[in-house]
Amino acid sequence: MVLKKIIRKPLTGGYKNLKTELFEEKINEDITERELRQNQEVLVNNEEIIPQESTNKDNIIMEKKEELNGLEKVDDEISICYESGKLFYNGDKTSNLLKVGVPEINIDTNNVMLPITTKYLNRDIKILIPRDKAMSKREIIKLSLQGADVTEENAKYHIRSIEYQERKIGRVNNTHSELGFAKYKEKEIFKLYKAINEDSSYVGALDLKPKGNLGNYLDDLREHVVPYKNISLAFALGVSSSIVAKLNMHYKDINTLLVHLFAESTKGKSTAAMLAISVWGNPNLSGGGLYNTWNSTENALSTSLAGNYGIAYALDELSMSKIEDTTSLIYNLVGGKDKARLTKDIELRAAATWTTSIISTGEVSLLSKAKNNTGLDIRVLELGGIVWTEDANHSDQVKALVNRNYGVFGADFVKRLIEFPADRLKEIFEEEREIFIQKVKEKNIQDDMLSRTSSKYAIVTLTIRLINSRYKDRGIILDIEGIRELLVDTEINSINRRGIKRKAEDWLIQYIESNASKFKSGKETNTNVDYWGTRKELPNGELEVAILTNKFEEIMRKGKFEDTKVVLEQLKKEGKLEYEAGRLTRKRKVNAIQTPVYVIRLSQ
Repeated sequence: MVLKKIIRKPLTGGYKNLKTELFEEKINEDITERELRQNQEVLVNNEEIIPQESTNKDNIIMEKKEELNGLEKVDDEISICYESGKLFYNGDKTSNLLKVGVPEINIDTNNVMLPITTKYLNRDIKILIPRDKAMSKREIIKLSLQGADVTEENAKYHIRSIEYQERKIGRVNNTHSELGFAKYKEKEIFKLYKAINEDSSYVGALDLKPKGNLGNYLDDLREHVVPYKNISLAFALGVSSSIVAKLNMHYKDINTLLVHLFAESTKGKSTAAMLAISVWGNPNLSGGGLYNTWNSTENALSTSLAGNYGIAYALDELSMSKIEDTTSLIYNLVGGKDKARLTKDIELRAAATWTTSIISTGEVSLLSKAKNNTGLDIRVLELGGIVWTEDANHSDQVKALVNRNYGVFGADFVKRLIEFPADRLKEIFEEEREIFIQKVKEKNIQDDMLSRTSSKYAIVTLTIRLINSRYKDRGIILDIEGIRELLVDTEINSINRRGIKRKAEDWLIQYIESNASKFKSGKETNTNVDYWGTRKELPNGELEVAILTNKFEEIMRKGKFEDTKVVLEQLKKEGKLEYEAGRLTRKRKVNAIQTPVYVIRLSQ
């Protein structure tokens, strides 16, 4: 049977109908003469025979018509169809459309990302691509690795299609990759899973998506946290990160609060850290959240903190750390600035920064793995020997609490904190510093560093005051006096062991006792021994040692005292060093000859 060509009048609608007819013409040409001449007979109901005139051709045309439904002209060479998901270009060629979603602009970096969906073998593919790569022929072709139908031939048409879709969408969504406090559009905002005081969503790697609700979280706090002083302190440490960051925005002398909880196992340290982290997000170890282990390099730790301005971060179990000397790490963590690095193009990369609260746990002191620098005592708040939970059952209850609801308290707390005047916040901070200093002085003990160390304690009690003020009508009133007393005792213990002179004395006595044969006593002499110095007991019970200068410096290095001159100056200041005018040494006979030595009196 011979088909007659039907001449159709153009329909209204212009370009779309003309395009449809062109495709019908093309289909006619592609169907072979043999197929057109075939007479197929179809038996219907086993009775009637109906001739079918080129059923294949009609079906193909119908499919093309459906495909072209919703066709949009991009320019003279390109059309797109959202319904069929096709890009038409260069006459009669097609490709799977790269459909653009609402573009995303990162308010921290100003970088634009394009969410794209497409098809690969009837499977939906989602791709998020930086806009600069989507606009580059060389880069957009690489999307083929993810299943996108992009080739050397059609890449330029896809780029033009993307530009057209962007213009048609005409808007962008805000995103953020940094966390915590920031200034944006002349206002203060706080960035969590959803930003507070601005419409923006988090696009980073941390699990900050809230779980549960605030009401249930407060109910659990009231039952399992508020009645117990120690675990209440852990909760306040978690909230404190936002206070640290807000103060730092307005007063740059406030730095990251580094808190180390150390005690034997089964004392509830990890549970306390989980509670602190639950204020902001997922509190589980290795859950992609804010609670991780010390099993990282110094660079990795800095990277994980970069861009965090007010969300608590925790590190579990110091013994897992491969960092043998934590001196430099402590300075970097508290200083809130990574080391300067070079890019692959040998350009200086901007150093990453952060300001927050870091909660660390371990069975040994963090300072014990560092050099004996007085400045470290000021920078680290060490809470040692505290039993954080009442018993195993209480620990289980707190763990269940933080897994039922998390990431809900911090968002609510910060809504009020954003509105809190910075000047008033600083006033309360100074009040808490003075209260703390007076509490310590009442114990008849202090040193010249108390005014500096008081800041880290004041941050904690300031946080508790704001928590109690905000949530007292919900039954959340933490024991601020009990916690303040605990912190005062902590500082007194720190003062007692603090000071480079005290540490140096303890180390010297320990070392001399272990190597007594190397220090000549009285008139004893042994020509086979190369003495390091002399020792004698004084009538007042002190031990006087005279040590060769090179041996003293060696002993101090073994004790992790970096600068022996600082040690000697402190001993001199305390009247524990005998010396000649203009020197720190005096001459004594050690191995048969007069030689410069350090003469030190040690309390036994």
